[in-house]
Amino acid sequence: MEQIGALPPGFSELLQSIPDGVLVATTAGRIIAVNAQLCALAGYDEAELREQPIESLVPIRSRAEHVALRTAYADTDGGVRAMSDRPDIALRRADGTEQPVDIALCTIPYADDHVVIATVRDASARRRSELVAERERAFLTAMNDVTGALLGGGAVDETLRAVTGHARALLDADLALLVLPERDGESLVIRVADGYAAHDLEFAVLPVERSLSGMVMREGEPILVAHASKDDRVFMPPSWPDDLGPALFVPLQARGETIGSLIVASRRAKPMFAASDVTLMKAFAAHAAIAVTDGRAQVERQRTRVYEDRDRVAASLHDDAINRISGAALTLHGLLQSDLAPDLAGRLWSVIDELDAAIAAIRTAVFPTT
Repeated sequence: MEQIGALPPGFSELLQSIPDGVLVATTAGRIIAVNAQLCALAGYDEAELREQPIESLVPIRSRAEHVALRTAYADTDGGVRAMSDRPDIALRRADGTEQPVDIALCTIPYADDHVVIATVRDASARRRSELVAERERAFLTAMNDVTGALLGGGAVDETLRAVTGHARALLDADLALLVLPERDGESLVIRVADGYAAHDLEFAVLPVERSLSGMVMREGEPILVAHASKDDRVFMPPSWPDDLGPALFVPLQARGETIGSLIVASRRAKPMFAASDVTLMKAFAAHAAIAVTDGRAQVERQRTRVYEDRDRVAASLHDDAINRISGAALTLHGLLQSDLAPDLAGRLWSVIDELDAAIAAIRTAVFPTT
């Protein structure tokens, strides 16, 4: 088979007329012909690819697997294999970058053996569409999880952690921080941290006036920085990592109120966040802020109901206890009208005084004057 030489007359013209990239290889994986579309897709000249092993177009990490698959395909006499739309198939280009592709295979007789024809199609547009759909699904899942945690009776702390975790996952970032104002109004605290260096950063304090979190809360608009460990505008507490790269600061706003901010950051090796990332995080932060605000309101309503129940129970107990103690005191007063020994009468008067003191103590506890 390896002696296969020139292909039949007219075959090269046929290859060039096909709009997809096409290569022809021996069953042992040696490239014997390619068309211009394949060369453009792979970044090679035709002469550079001819006689090369087909694995030269396969990402290094997948080459061993590809040899096994190619051998199994040849051993079963090949046949037609329709265009695959697997998301993990990639073509390794001449510059080392990877190009998402779809591939169809067929085997045809030639000379005394067979050749394999691979049709290679650029899958970048399809993959981008799939990534957009995946991100939309992830976004909806994140919003549903946050809302579900709230409606399911989850604590506000659980909701805050759900918000932070989903923010990091949505942008495939290394670190996400949720920052809330302190009671003094002059400082902020990293209430929740998720991901890289999270343990060291949680509960770190930031100044309102000298931090980007404070700035986005005042201005109500996101801020994107390229180097979060070098930018002078970023306030860095002692535990702040020194290898953070892109970082996105987004305000948490709900019903006209800014309640905090989200920080999503990646380490230096990762690329800058895209404009679509900023748009996505703004939408998620708006939803998250409403969930947090509603969660706080729910807690406050529950606290109010508890206080009201306590007041009602306390008033009821007050009336019942006072009546019972007063009844006991009146009974003792009645006994004092009898001819009792002086020492017994003295003890009864002491008990009556204790009951009067108990009544006064109950009234003070249930209905304090201050």
